[in-house]
Amino acid sequence: MDLVFLHHCLQNKITNLATLSQKTRNDYRHSQIALLNASNYLAEQIHRNADRDVLRFTERVFRFAVTPAGKTLFKKFKLQVEDAIPVDLFTGSSSEKLALFYEKRLPQLQLRLNTRRAPAPEPARSSAPSKKKNGGYTPPL
Repeated sequence: MDLVFLHHCLQNKITNLATLSQKTRNDYRHSQIALLNASNYLAEQIHRNADRDVLRFTERVFRFAVTPAGKTLFKKFKLQVEDAIPVDLFTGSSSEKLALFYEKRLPQLQLRLNTRRAPAPEPARSSAPSKKKNGGYTPPL
């Protein structure tokens, strides 16, 4: 199985879950299965020393996690697309690339993801007088 194909399957299931009515669909369960399949396949690729493919897939998953569909998956369905990445295997691997990625790049990706997932701050309430339709002002209460 190709990692690009796997990513598209994961992305399509999540996008369907986020955007289509689920009255007659089962995209939630399919998304869970797709996340598990991706994680297992990546673990297999790590054991095969396919570092380059694993790292590309990881970057793609984190980019997708901050899209509207990825954010909906997290907020509405409490699923995290980044769970498809078995990061615990990065440190247990004999690969220097994976260990370096785990140490340097992964924290950057996680920070970016957490920043973009954070709820938007509420607008500050102004104490300035409100403007009337006629152009005049009313004093604050």
